[in-house]
Amino acid sequence: MEIVAALAKSLLLPPFGLFLLMAAGWLLMPRRLGRVLFAAGLVALYLFSTPYIGSSLLRSLQADHALPSDRSVPDVGAIVVLGADLRRQAPEFGGDTVGSLTLERIRYGAKLHRELGLPLLVTGGATRPEGRPVGLAMRESLEQDFRVPVRWAETEAGNTYENAKRSSDILTSMGITKIYLVTRAWHMPRARMAFETVGLKVVPAPTGFLARPTPEFGDFIATASGLLMSYYAFYEALGYIWYSIRYTA
Repeated sequence: MEIVAALAKSLLLPPFGLFLLMAAGWLLMPRRLGRVLFAAGLVALYLFSTPYIGSSLLRSLQADHALPSDRSVPDVGAIVVLGADLRRQAPEFGGDTVGSLTLERIRYGAKLHRELGLPLLVTGGATRPEGRPVGLAMRESLEQDFRVPVRWAETEAGNTYENAKRSSDILTSMGITKIYLVTRAWHMPRARMAFETVGLKVVPAPTGFLARPTPEFGDFIATASGLLMSYYAFYEALGYIWYSIRYTA
């Protein structure tokens, strides 16, 4: 099943899926279907590469609001921060360290810890074979850069569901069943579903919201950052569907 999911991800996510559509159209040229497929792939590639479309897709996934100023919720026993990326071989840090997505999450986790005094659990396995687990880099950064203690560091999870399952195993053994969950706002729907599937009660604590500024001319020009936002949006949407089938059906 995991192999099927990985293959589907490669085929469906932009830009590769759009290149396949254009290639199919090219092979069917000069028939009308071929022209239609090629044009559709080209237009979609342009649109999904614009910051306006990419950011709009990601904002559509931001289902949970930011925590209110009065953040205290009864019976919450821990703050769980999900790992994301790892910056490999950073010379100024002497080796692997947290990537930008992970850094954003641990910064907010540190803020919540200082405000609420709840223990922190960070979770994230290695992003490549024999690599350093993201969870270890998260703990190191929180303790050294933010001067915040980490109670638990989970280092084996390979995806969001495993983040949830392994975190649940740690926390329920300590009698903790309700948590603040920290991750990107557009990742929260899939993460929340995973954690609730394994039996934890979740108070969403999203960060990294995308604002809705007034569109400018540059927002309609194709850029690498626009395509990356579209990639993240499709990745999350497909991931949510896959988790619904794989883990909750």
